[in-house]
Formats: sequence, structure tokens, C-alpha cells
Amino acid sequence: MEAIEEQIVGAGVAVSAIVGSIQLLDTDPQTRAEGVELDRRRLRMAKDLGADCVIEVPVFGPTSFRYFSADDCAGG
Repeated sequence: MEAIEEQIVGAGVAVSAIVGSIQLLDTDPQTRAEGVELDRRRLRMAKDLGADCVIEVPVFGPTSFRYFSADDCAGG
């Protein structure tokens, strides 16, 4: 964050958005948890820098999550 502040000081520009994590849809629980923590840090950074939002980049392509059927949920 300090690097961003140094670059914009006196430039007459404002930070409009910060990019969040692309790991929120990862199938690995640890990687997802890291993505959530990164988003928490980025939300704090956006607030501190006066940004309006955190951008979540969409992930394209087929889903990596296994689909569950009604039988899976019923233990069958």
C-alpha cells in the first residue's frame, strides 16, 4: 500500500478500485481460505486508499467443483 501511496501523492489522481483474489473458487480449501484472507486485506487497503470498490475477476471455463445430486445430500 505504501508503494501505491508514494506513486499517487501529488499526481492528482485517486485510487478507484483494488483487485481482489482469483482464488475464491479454487477447489482446494486452503487455497480458498488464502483467497478470502487476501480479499480481507484488499478490502482494508481499498478503504485506506479511499477506493470505491474491490474488483473480483470472474473465472471462465468449466467449473472445477463436483456437482452433488439429491442422493449425495441424503447420504445415499
